[in-house]
Amino acid sequence: MTHRKPLALMAALSLLPLALPTTLRAQEEAEMSWAEAFEQLTLHGGQIEIQGGKAVFATPEGWHYLHQDDARYVVEELWGNPPSPNTLGLIMPPGFETEDDGSPAWAIMVSYDDEGHYDDSDAASVEYDELLKAIQEDAAASNEERVRLGYGTVEIVGWAEPPSYDASTKKLYWAKHIRFAGDGETTEGLNYDVRVLGRRGTLVLRAVADMSELGEVRDGVKTILPAVEFVDGERYADYRDGIDPLVAGGIGALIGGKLLAKGGFLKLLVGLWKPIAVGLVAVGAFVMRMLRGSKAETAAE
Repeated sequence: MTHRKPLALMAALSLLPLALPTTLRAQEEAEMSWAEAFEQLTLHGGQIEIQGGKAVFATPEGWHYLHQDDARYVVEELWGNPPSPNTLGLIMPPGFETEDDGSPAWAIMVSYDDEGHYDDSDAASVEYDELLKAIQEDAAASNEERVRLGYGTVEIVGWAEPPSYDASTKKLYWAKHIRFAGDGETTEGLNYDVRVLGRRGTLVLRAVADMSELGEVRDGVKTILPAVEFVDGERYADYRDGIDPLVAGGIGALIGGKLLAKGGFLKLLVGLWKPIAVGLVAVGAFVMRMLRGSKAETAAE
């Protein structure tokens, strides 16, 4: 079922293969209020196909889904994020027009990691506190270079929600409390991550919000968690050893960020056009705008 707002609608914002150009229309849209901008979006409900039908999202009552074009319009044009071609969709919680300017307090970005299958045999043995220390150290080590490049600093304060893995559903979630500092301002941010493991890839769901919204985001994530699944043939159990690609590192690498092993924390932060699908922390105009209009910087996972 597709819900349409009463004003003229843009084509569903399915993530276009090319970055949306800065046209006169885009400039005019940039002057719109959030409420006016959302009037142009196509809000979807019901059974949503993701990644060409490899997975489905059964939209809970009161929630909405923006397809790639609309999602990318919101992420790039309205939130000011750099082009993000990995964005497949945007999950909007009930009552998303709740801020003073009509903008959503938070939303869940949807993408797909096609690097391969994750072996979850290490899930019960991962030392999450030790993993957190490694993430914190890697973030701290990047700050000198971030400042040199003109960006603010990033601190991984700790787990806002410790990692939790359900071996029966092959779903993993965790959240990080992130502190951004720059231009004399400090912002307490929240990245809430969900991964759904599949046969040949992983669904990536990420909510970015203010730390004060942890309770609301946590409840929202738990609502949508059972609603997203891979279809038969693409489920975790359908993996074919020796035929389908296998990612090295297991659950620990998935949570810590594959880029850690590649010296990648700073690489991620500088590679701004990939803030959503990979990495550790993305501190960008998107994040800062999501955090109630704080001054924009870079991008954070």
